Amino acid sequence: MIIKWLDWLLEWLIERFGGLELLQLFLLGFTLECVSLGLTGVIARLSFGFMPILVIISVLTAWALTHTRLPNWGFGLIGSLLGLFELGLTAGRIGHALIVLLSSFFPVLGQLLQEKPVDLTVVGASWQALGGSLTMLVARFGNWFRGVSAHRLVIDPMVTSILWGMALWLAVFWAFWWVRRRANGLVGLLPAVALLGYNVFYTNSKIGITWLLFTAGGILMLQACTGYGTAYQRWATHKVEQVDIEPRLAFMVVLLAGGMMLAGGILPSVPIHRIADAIDKVFHPVVDQSLVKSLGLEQTPIGGYFEATPIIKSGINSSQFHPINSGPVLDLKEIMFVDVNGYNPPPINEYSNVISQLSVHYYWRAQTYDTYNGHNWIAHTAHVEDLAASQSIREDVNIANLPVDYTLVTQQVTRLQVTDKTVFAAGELLSLDQYSTMFRGDNGEIISTYTEANQYTAVSRILSPGVEQLRAAGSNYPPSVRQYLELPDELPVRVRDLALNLTADQPTPYDRAAVLETYLRQFPYSLKVPGLPSDRDAVDYFLFDLKKGYCDYFASAMVVMARAAGLPARLVLGYSEGIYDQVQGHFVVRSSNAHAWAEIYFPDIGWVEFEPTSIQTLPLRPGLNLESSQAVNLPPPGQEASLSIHLERTRLGRFILALLGVATVFIIILFLPMETWWLSLLSTDQALKTIFDRLYRRGGLFGILPNSSRTSNEFALALSSALERYIIDKKYVTLIAGLRIDLDRLTSLYNRLLFSEQLLQKDEKQEAILAWAHFHRGTRQVRRRK
Repeated sequence: MIIKWLDWLLEWLIERFGGLELLQLFLLGFTLECVSLGLTGVIARLSFGFMPILVIISVLTAWALTHTRLPNWGFGLIGSLLGLFELGLTAGRIGHALIVLLSSFFPVLGQLLQEKPVDLTVVGASWQALGGSLTMLVARFGNWFRGVSAHRLVIDPMVTSILWGMALWLAVFWAFWWVRRRANGLVGLLPAVALLGYNVFYTNSKIGITWLLFTAGGILMLQACTGYGTAYQRWATHKVEQVDIEPRLAFMVVLLAGGMMLAGGILPSVPIHRIADAIDKVFHPVVDQSLVKSLGLEQTPIGGYFEATPIIKSGINSSQFHPINSGPVLDLKEIMFVDVNGYNPPPINEYSNVISQLSVHYYWRAQTYDTYNGHNWIAHTAHVEDLAASQSIREDVNIANLPVDYTLVTQQVTRLQVTDKTVFAAGELLSLDQYSTMFRGDNGEIISTYTEANQYTAVSRILSPGVEQLRAAGSNYPPSVRQYLELPDELPVRVRDLALNLTADQPTPYDRAAVLETYLRQFPYSLKVPGLPSDRDAVDYFLFDLKKGYCDYFASAMVVMARAAGLPARLVLGYSEGIYDQVQGHFVVRSSNAHAWAEIYFPDIGWVEFEPTSIQTLPLRPGLNLESSQAVNLPPPGQEASLSIHLERTRLGRFILALLGVATVFIIILFLPMETWWLSLLSTDQALKTIFDRLYRRGGLFGILPNSSRTSNEFALALSSALERYIIDKKYVTLIAGLRIDLDRLTSLYNRLLFSEQLLQKDEKQEAILAWAHFHRGTRQVRRRK
């Protein structure tokens, strides 16, 4: 049944639009999809499915508009407005507010019909919500443009998606205009190919080159199809006898295109990096790359990889590499005692002299990691410094006059495990009363500090910015933190997509970080997790398979998804605060308190702690409402859509997809009645001309080729004779006879229109429309039975 229905649908499409036009549509869609997939592979922070779905929508929209009589400027203007509207609905996330606003008018309409007092409260609130969504979108664009205008790095995945999406949308409309109305595929696809080719050249992306080859193959096949269509029309005009070359032509074109794509993919690359360098100097005279990096483009060296900063061994190899393994076995072995000056614990209860700390939360940090490779975290050390006792680490910090959002902490630490030389301290270390060695990255950030002393006093400062301060920080990131945006090329696309979809409608970097933190805290905590398979990415395995884990998985997922969302982030290892012994007056930190967490950078503020692990307490921030932070409407873990794109991640997206599907089926099933209705709206003369034009096209299905010297009576006679040849059994004689009657009636009315001074009446127009509908259905039955 389905096969028959599909066969009927294909036959109807060929009859309605012609096989050559459908082939052109397919080849155009294929070539433009190759461009979209190439751009997705080249441009960072683009959802994997966003651009391909955008191409499908833009191709169908442009194809529909090319069948209208819009002038050049009208086609371009309407196409651009439709692109902005579609991107605003999906990538801009204003669609949900728009649907809510439209639905709010239905109760008002009911009140008007029932003659009741009209209540516009819901409409006003919906209008205000839509205005808020539009304001947020405009503000994010304004922030992005101000940043790149000042040569600053601004990462905003929403802005990136809209800008690249609009560029591709316009390229699709340009292609359809030139292919459908100018029959020139090369000029039509030039902007799309230039868009992909320049990005491939800039980034030196191997995956981009692969898709560029597929694009070239599609262009070759499309140009052959377009050239054949032009030649066929020329042959028909000059009455050249048709030669059966289609099979051989198709075979040669496909063989040539496939051979070109295969050869380009497997043959060794030509060493043209010197030429590329020369061209690069012409196109990239400015060293500043803030704009292109803000658009998601990252250059790859000729060798195809980023050269890692040399690692200086610190004597403890495990501190340089942190693998993500199966759940650790943690015991209650005491690691250290920490006495914090001026710390006032809450009152002791009557049952125990050991209490958990609730009013202040400490992390005893040890090591930061900057590079993730799918299985391990790596700390790249570039500088080693020897520090004298009590030497100031931050000369620019005045301890006596700290800003209000900093707290000075002095802690005495007693290490009980003498083999571990790591310095543990809360917040940012400022000084140590013992001789120490400090390891820094190439950006000057402290990675870790070591000392031989097992007892030391550390002075540090803890940053406690408020929620509103974090929201106002913006995204003007300095060059020193750009390395904390890097992700491995092998990161599964569904991890990037999940991060982009969770954060796309969040107005500020802080809100994006907070929504990621809230989402991850839905996962259950467990130490009973298997080892990481050798062929799996740790974060992808945690998010989509394990769906539970311990702190390494939580923190890694937070950092990786934050980077995918355009937020500089890093992993930090150390210990949670442990428990406070009220009698001894210090924190007792055990092996079971080993912990990993995430830090995200905010301009003019610094690195801020985030806690994605579900069993840990959220960091306290001024202005943070814990209840509202947990009430974010997020999908539960494991219930994300299998196709991770912006469109179907929202209620609006699912509504649009369902609406498109229903509309497609509706148009296909009811097209003929809709055609009858459309013809009835035309004038009598115009309706007759339209019907006979379609009758001429239908004659081509029976071998009656267009011939300008043939009169309408001669055409009708030839078509009637062709119909007689389709009689297979006597039971079809009645059907053919009815079709000939319809054909004679249409020809008679058309001749009256052309040669008679007697005007056609409206009832005759309706008669012609019914005759055409019957003839259309009958000829389709005849061909199907044949």
